[in-house]
Amino acid sequence: MTDTSRPAPRSATASEASILPSDKPATRSLGLAIASLFFALSVPIPVWGLFMLFLAAPLGIAALINGHSWLKASRMSAPGRRKVQTALVLAYISLAICALTTLFWVITMAVPR
Repeated sequence: MTDTSRPAPRSATASEASILPSDKPATRSLGLAIASLFFALSVPIPVWGLFMLFLAAPLGIAALINGHSWLKASRMSAPGRRKVQTALVLAYISLAICALTTLFWVITMAVPR
């Protein structure tokens, strides 16, 4: 005779797995990185890009700091880990765009006409 007093183990559904309270910092990192990339894409535009540089670079740095510290501090679920990894990739791309555009501007201004 089998023991039926114990309930069967319940597997997490997709909706329960995607909304975990531990994913909130990951979502914040991803939000910062997306905002940084949004502003970084307009950095190469003359004049307008100079103002966007002052928004894109600090947001990218904040996304990097937040993402790396949270990735190191906790062992999170797969969706949370992927969000942070995506945020880090986007933040690195946005900072690379800022750096290359700034370097281009400096070289352009330094060349005598």
